[in-house]
Amino acid sequence: MAGITQADLERRLHIGTVDDAELDGLLSGIFPLGQYITDREMVRTNGSATLAIRYSKKGRISGLVPGGAFTEELATQIERDVADKLLVASVSRAARVVLFAHVPVAGYWRYRNRIALRPVPEGSPRPPIELADHPLVCEILFDGAVDPWVNAYRSQREVRKLTLLLTLLVPGLKIPNQSAQGWVLTPSLSGHDFQGPAPVFKSEYAQHGYVPNPIIGPNDSLAPQGELPDMELGPIPIGIVAGAVLTLPEDIEACLDAYFGLSPEDQRVLLRAAYWLNAATDVFHTSRSASFQFLIQAVEALITTPKDQPKCSECDRTIGVGPTALFQDFVGTYAPPTGDSADAGAHKLLYNKRSQLTHGHSLLMTDEETGFMGPGPASMAEMQLHGQAAQVCRSAIVGRLRAHGRDS
Repeated sequence: MAGITQADLERRLHIGTVDDAELDGLLSGIFPLGQYITDREMVRTNGSATLAIRYSKKGRISGLVPGGAFTEELATQIERDVADKLLVASVSRAARVVLFAHVPVAGYWRYRNRIALRPVPEGSPRPPIELADHPLVCEILFDGAVDPWVNAYRSQREVRKLTLLLTLLVPGLKIPNQSAQGWVLTPSLSGHDFQGPAPVFKSEYAQHGYVPNPIIGPNDSLAPQGELPDMELGPIPIGIVAGAVLTLPEDIEACLDAYFGLSPEDQRVLLRAAYWLNAATDVFHTSRSASFQFLIQAVEALITTPKDQPKCSECDRTIGVGPTALFQDFVGTYAPPTGDSADAGAHKLLYNKRSQLTHGHSLLMTDEETGFMGPGPASMAEMQLHGQAAQVCRSAIVGRLRAHGRDS
């Protein structure tokens, strides 16, 4: 009997039809041992049979080459798993995760039958001060699966995409870093009476994270609003005002419509920009210089360099439009400066400052070893420029998304 051929195996496993990551995960469960060959090939084995998995430049599976004791029985088993787990009709499933906002959350908001935001359940831990990370529940309805592993993967994939998107559209919203570990002080300040004596602190190495009281909701739909008031929509205030609650942009629904109207590749590019904005928030307290660079990179993720630009006849270097001009043109189009001359000047400084930081020629003064002296006028100006960069870059990226929505 002839062995299993590459073409036959690829046809039977529906390569190019099923989701590549899901197929890759299924195969890794059947062939648990793997050897890295090149950046485009991995050889997996179950101890007897082997399977070489080849990938395209974009990471998609481009070839499945059976080897060793790869029997018809094994091929049939994998074919059945693909049919039962990856090719069956999807089922509606709801994922629930915790996000943080810069102000408390007091209402309920829902985008069609896809996303909902609401406060954490009553009795869940909350910060004792306003200038803190305030937890909220984000619910996401997605096309899940009956198989637990496939469902978990689809849940994580959709949660990552849509929570990144929400951090782009809603200033002050961020994704918790649940994987970090570090030294913390105990007891917690959450229940401390600040009018009483100071607590005696001890150090403890612990996992970062937030666990609310049990979040109750249906497995296949978003939880109802109940008696929660509608979340406020309107202009997003700059900074934190005493007594403020989370406010969402007035056009958030239109922006989400625009996102879901994008092609998969354009969605991927936009989420890449959202990733860099989120990273800028994550590293802000560690390195404001890195945070500033990430803000500019978020915009650069959306900029396309024109093709077929002229080149110098002597050195063969491109002499067309450079990155600074492309950046300024993009920002000028989607987040133009106001009539204020200082604002216009700040727009021009953004990319120049980024270039100095990227090439290692300088750091923002708050990252230099300057001791414990108060900030001087130069460092205050840099801090103001960082704040302007955060606003301008976010506005430009969202402005580009709004333009897509108007054009569609």
